[in-house]
Amino acid sequence: MEKKDKNLILLYVIVAVGLVVSNVTSSKLVNLGIVSIPGGVICYAITYLATDVINELWGRKQANLAVVYGLIAQVMASILIFITEILPAVDANAQEAYKTIFFHLSD
Repeated sequence: MEKKDKNLILLYVIVAVGLVVSNVTSSKLVNLGIVSIPGGVICYAITYLATDVINELWGRKQANLAVVYGLIAQVMASILIFITEILPAVDANAQEAYKTIFFHLSD
């Protein structure tokens, strides 16, 4: 990968998306034959690769910044998911399905 600004931005996006998606998919267990792992592990592993590439090409400061951007993305995603949860759904079944997927709750 070339050391260009657009590549750094792409890696920042990969880290942020990888962290958010890993949290959303962590509730699903994936069967890999002899072992079962949370689905989020695969997404989370990608963030390590991206931050390693950033560290190697742009340095530790930029890699740390990628982690901060990932944290901001996580907080923003959590806020948006919560706001969506408190807004009224079209019907009760849709609301229960949403709670089951994101909050693992039942009334």
